Amino acid sequence: MTDKRKPEGIWGWLLLPVIGLIIGAIISIIVSFLSLFGYFFGEEWAYLTFLLLLVGAFFSIYSLFLIFNKRKEAPRWTILTIWYFTAVDIVLWLILPDTLWEKPSGVLLAPVIWTLYFVYSKRVKNTFKK
Repeated sequence: MTDKRKPEGIWGWLLLPVIGLIIGAIISIIVSFLSLFGYFFGEEWAYLTFLLLLVGAFFSIYSLFLIFNKRKEAPRWTILTIWYFTAVDIVLWLILPDTLWEKPSGVLLAPVIWTLYFVYSKRVKNTFKK
């Protein structure tokens, strides 16, 4: 007998971006407040990094809210959040080349893969219907 259930719910590969959003929100909040005191990036970039990372934390938390409530907007917001952090990574690397910020090699690979997953996955389509 064949199991005809459709993949649904926050399981499987969908767990990885959810875990990433949780960790990303926590790290963004911590690093954004530490940047106000000149840690990591120096005082001249403190407010910019604070703002960029705090906005990213908001995106992460809002995406998680949509995901856990299984709202149909969740995939779009998650894709937006992933690309936002990619853009922030590139911008901070460009303006802070001599800091702890690492060169974003292969930075576009993960966002492209997760975008394709959120657009074409049956699990995503079956989970986010509200």
